Amino acid sequence: MLKKVKITVIQRSVNKELAEQHHRETPPICSVFEEGQEFIVNSFEKPANFCDWAWMDIQRVIISFLFDGNLSHFSSNPNEFVMCCTDAYRPVSFKIEKIDD
Repeated sequence: MLKKVKITVIQRSVNKELAEQHHRETPPICSVFEEGQEFIVNSFEKPANFCDWAWMDIQRVIISFLFDGNLSHFSSNPNEFVMCCTDAYRPVSFKIEKIDD
């Protein structure tokens, strides 16, 4: 049986300096997510209204946790991991954690 995984949006930001150097204008902050927003998954399916790009970026950690893996070599808490999407101009950071039923 697959574990449950909770995804929490912990930060949305804009990298203004990078955007000014490489983008035509400073993009707005990501409007797909809100800080504090939570998603519970227990399958490989992307949650409704979840950004496709962000899902692809964090999916490998989610798959590991679904199969009760741990990331103790990357994190002080083997059942929790923080990572962000690959939007360099306006990244969104997520806390991904295994949860008990």
